Amino acid sequence: MSNSKLVDGVSLFADVDGFTAFIADEDSNGTLPEAVRSYHVLRSEMRNVLRRDYSQLRVQYQGDRMEGLVYEPIDDAEKIAVTAVEIAAALTTTVSDVLPDIIGRASKPLAIGLAYGPIVVTKLGERGNRDVVTLGEATPEAARIQQSLSGGCIGIDGALRVLLPAWMQELFPWEAAVRAHVATDLSIAELTRLTATDRGISVATLVKLAVASGLALTAVALTVRAARAAETAATTTVRPWCPR
Repeated sequence: MSNSKLVDGVSLFADVDGFTAFIADEDSNGTLPEAVRSYHVLRSEMRNVLRRDYSQLRVQYQGDRMEGLVYEPIDDAEKIAVTAVEIAAALTTTVSDVLPDIIGRASKPLAIGLAYGPIVVTKLGERGNRDVVTLGEATPEAARIQQSLSGGCIGIDGALRVLLPAWMQELFPWEAAVRAHVATDLSIAELTRLTATDRGISVATLVKLAVASGLALTAVALTVRAARAAETAATTTVRPWCPR
């Protein structure tokens, strides 16, 4: 049990909708190597948003699906809930507005499921080769929601929705077919604008605050694009689109 921690947080599943079929088509067309490179780009950038831009936990990859955990700041459920929605919007923006310039039509929309609750984070497997896993009702519920959605949709459970401010709750109407509250095509730019309106400040001011707090890469879609381009030009990296 020394490897296990209990936290209250949001379980997140983000799946690249239609990517399996895309890989199959590329295989039949003889362009599978390029498709595989695109696959790794997608996973890398999804992790970058979760880990580097928001400092949350990437639990594991499951093919073209990523599992994450949003749990900070500890003991601030409302902030955790808002951060989880921001991350989902940032992920949506990354694959719709940023990655098409890099990997073209391989950048498929994400279906994202989120659920809040107590979650055990632990490791399973032999010593030296253990995998991080999460346990708790929120984990299978987030996975269920994600699997019920089409690309471009973000679904949340009721426990998460009640933690959001009222204006943000309105973005997620109930979808009976999914048994969850669902927003469609919610971008980080739109969420930033709505946040600014709710707080009574300008978007420009909010972006400055985001930059000051270290969230420049996900403040708005253009900021994401510029930061990624600058990073690519300034550093040596193993990302497939960079010269070696």
